[in-house]
Amino acid sequence: LSGEVCTVRAVCLSGEVCTVRAVCLSGEVCTVRAVCLVKSVHLHSARCLSGEVCTVRAVCLSGEVCTVRAVCLSGEVCTVRAVCLSGEVCTVRAVCLSGEVCTVRAVCLSVPAVCLSGEVCTVRAVCLSGEVCTVPAVCLSGEVCTVRAVCLSGEVCTVRAVYLVNMSGKICTVRSVCLSGEVCTVRAVCLSGEVCTVRAVCLSGEVCIQCALARCLSGEVCTVRAVCLSGEVCTVRAVCLSGEVCTVRAVCLSGKVCTMYIL
Repeated sequence: LSGEVCTVRAVCLSGEVCTVRAVCLSGEVCTVRAVCLVKSVHLHSARCLSGEVCTVRAVCLSGEVCTVRAVCLSGEVCTVRAVCLSGEVCTVRAVCLSGEVCTVRAVCLSVPAVCLSGEVCTVRAVCLSGEVCTVPAVCLSGEVCTVRAVCLSGEVCTVRAVYLVNMSGKICTVRSVCLSGEVCTVRAVCLSGEVCTVRAVCLSGEVCIQCALARCLSGEVCTVRAVCLSGEVCTVRAVCLSGEVCTVRAVCLSGKVCTMYIL
């Protein structure tokens, strides 16, 4: 009853006081490592920001905030050393459901979690304001980025990123920077104007310059050690323009013209 002290695994009813390892129902106040508020269930060793002290594997219901080893339910699901803020924010080793914003070292689900603007962030990722995922992140809204990647507003991936197939056909890899509409691989930098650097691969209607081992489709301009295929094929140290100018050891095929060799 009210004012009574309950023991381990005890259940406290409205207005009662319970001690360690107690399970409190709505309206209860529990002591020693377990302060329970309305609609909360708490076990030992957790702390909740909204006044509750929650324990390991604790469950905080409806609009409540729990920290450290807590599992919160009002839309957010937080794990060990996690912080859940009223259905929006989960941090440090947290598991957040769709709609949440997850930060430092968070694990977001829906591979494993969907952030507000469609990005998906993985282990130790940072999702900010529903549109930015970082280190290492996997973003869905165009780019797929991994280790140490930064995805911005669903179309930009930067430094030390591993990019998989993007919705617009972009493929970028380690230490690359990709902007919408390009396809780049290892150590590539692709601008919205389709500029690719060393060891880049630009596909479909894009321009690659200073490329090593690049593969360009019709309309592309490729440089040193480039390979242009499909309609205007150039090989090692080739430059293929719409007028087909190829360099040393270059080969232009499929009705295209090589007018000169440039060392």
